[in-house]
Amino acid sequence: MGLKVAVLATVGTSILANLERKLQELNVSKDLEEVLRGSSRLRLDDPKQQEFRRRVHYSDPLMRIAVDAVARDPEQMSAELNTIIKFFREWRPGTAYVEELHIRLYPTDTGTSVFCANAIKNYVEFYRQDFVKLLDIRQDCKITCDIVELKGFGVSEKFFTEGIDELLDKYAKYILSLKKRGYKVILAATGGFKPECTYAVIIGLLCGVDRIVYVHEAFRYYVDLPAIPLDVDPEVKELVKRIGKGAYPKHALEQLGINVDELREKGVLRQENGVFRLAEWLVKILELKEQFR
Repeated sequence: MGLKVAVLATVGTSILANLERKLQELNVSKDLEEVLRGSSRLRLDDPKQQEFRRRVHYSDPLMRIAVDAVARDPEQMSAELNTIIKFFREWRPGTAYVEELHIRLYPTDTGTSVFCANAIKNYVEFYRQDFVKLLDIRQDCKITCDIVELKGFGVSEKFFTEGIDELLDKYAKYILSLKKRGYKVILAATGGFKPECTYAVIIGLLCGVDRIVYVHEAFRYYVDLPAIPLDVDPEVKELVKRIGKGAYPKHALEQLGINVDELREKGVLRQENGVFRLAEWLVKILELKEQFR
């Protein structure tokens, strides 16, 4: 029986870092060399971020340089592709049964991350046969790749509320939908901002991903983490049933036997305008899990 596999990958700027490292070999124009220098370490508010966002199409000369460089050595040029390729190599003989592979890339809302995600997508689409050989999967395997941009991460101190909401809307919901449709879901958590990767893993475990894989950035070795089943504490679930989406003064919750200070520290309760309510992310993930049960 054929397998349907989905790989969800957070995306950083490793491709740009490697292009910078190989500038002498690339023989690019002075203008493009200037664009590339320091690109992997741009500040989030640097005007050059918008330039990279404008260069995401394969017709752009810088994108073609990036895709061609990736095609020559995907594992060295892209941390994300390195992780995906190594996963499939380690997964044999399971790869022989993959009849459908979907890759969803999750860049953050920065021009450089979006550029790198598009470089990966362009490589997968324009060099499909080479990619299939590296993965050692069936030639007739249906391969699709798309990009979903995550907003909020790394942009400001509000990343927790905005970024988590993005992960729930664009990530948790998708994982639960894939699982319900019979996909084996692999989380590749190598690229991207650390908060993004951390919460992607937590939410992935809560939603039942099958594997979590990454490549250690310093030692370049492949790591396959056990997908430990996680769930929301039963007492917290009960609390959600009891107080729902309402807002309450502290004394009212304490009269119900609720330790407000402890739950606020844990992020289960949040305080706003003198009243307490359940964290929106908690309510949302429980609602999603119920929806896809």
